[in-house]
Amino acid sequence: MTMLYNIKDNCWDSKMLELFGIPENILPEIRPSIGDFGKVKPELFNVEIPVCSMLGDQQAAMFGQNCTGPHEISINYGTGCFASVNTGKTRVKSETMFNSLVAWKMDKNRRFLLNGGVLFGGAAIQWLCDKLHIIDAPEDSEDLAKTAGSGGDILFIPAFFGLGAPYGDSDIRGTILGIDAGCTLAHLARAALEGIAYRCAALFFAMEQETGNSYDCLKASGSASENSFMMQFQADILGIPVIRSQITQASALGVALAAGKYCGVWENFDKIYDNLKATTNFYPRISAKRRVALLERWRRAVEAAKLYKASSVDKE
Repeated sequence: MTMLYNIKDNCWDSKMLELFGIPENILPEIRPSIGDFGKVKPELFNVEIPVCSMLGDQQAAMFGQNCTGPHEISINYGTGCFASVNTGKTRVKSETMFNSLVAWKMDKNRRFLLNGGVLFGGAAIQWLCDKLHIIDAPEDSEDLAKTAGSGGDILFIPAFFGLGAPYGDSDIRGTILGIDAGCTLAHLARAALEGIAYRCAALFFAMEQETGNSYDCLKASGSASENSFMMQFQADILGIPVIRSQITQASALGVALAAGKYCGVWENFDKIYDNLKATTNFYPRISAKRRVALLERWRRAVEAAKLYKASSVDKE
């Protein structure tokens, strides 16, 4: 559907429809993000529930995190980790691999966002559980990582399906560097969590370059954001506070808030976030010098992963 949508003119693209041989009359009406979309069948819940909002996953997460003003950035940490910047009424044309999307339309004007993702984000934690059997459940990764202490310099690049934005290299594969005789399962768990944070940091810094803005905080949501060890390292490596939502399932919250706006649940919509201010904030704990050194080591690790790919023997 996205390929057929003309984001500039807010309509179905006639050229794309002609290219694919799709008649426009079979496509749904393009409508605002909130409105009357019908009702749920009463036999499902014994009552007709009105459907009053329609938002994409990351758009809803931004709405749930109160990233409703321009130049606010969030990352939704799930199976994949997706960074989104609210660009307000301006549609930013990405020079790299980011997508310029409609965030929502809830008044006369549309709002836009810039979006990019780490395809294998929280899934790397699940990998520790399902494939390596290091932990019994993803939530155990935090306690195990903490037992690793400060020793060890292992770096884990979770490129199981290649490195997406902002690297754009689908041929790179997961890489673990720096293993020595003192390596333990705890070190591997810690390196996996830090690797996710490094990948998200790459998204963050690239988005700052794309938009020409500097961001003084990052809003975090999603199941994987419940890992406090990873959130603390994310704050350390970014050098700014990371604000974790009280309700980490921000996508579900966002679409519910949007529906409530249409139904008039709140007399003053700006006040709906007053009851959602409880957050957990993570502040940087390392020096700027240490941060620069860590990021440079990550850059070298990515270059090493590229060399392995370049030297791989082609399959016959």
